[in-house]
Amino acid sequence: MNRRTLILAGVVATVLPFPMSGQTASETPVLIIYREWLALRELAEVDRPTIVDGITDDQWLEANIFAPMDKLSNRAMSLPCHVPADFAAKMLMRTCNGDLLDDWVSAPDLVAEALAMVTTQ
Repeated sequence: MNRRTLILAGVVATVLPFPMSGQTASETPVLIIYREWLALRELAEVDRPTIVDGITDDQWLEANIFAPMDKLSNRAMSLPCHVPADFAAKMLMRTCNGDLLDDWVSAPDLVAEALAMVTTQ
């Protein structure tokens, strides 16, 4: 191995991210859970009849969407962050994609940045 090969290998190693445990950033357990959580959140926005088989829309949402979303969020919170996008995903789950933030002046920027972190992975 010559000097040029060693130098190039060092440059490539510093430029390319090296994921932990052989995982890519999009495959971390937290980001996988976030995608499941997001799919449920999107399902909650689908129009349904108000009452079906004696079950109100609110009851159906609680049993089939919100309770499972809470379980996914709690599971994600118990896991360590391996990449910055893991932290962003946790923040998004805990704030319902920013809907529950108190600071409406600066929060949209924070939410946009967090969303960019999880969608680019």
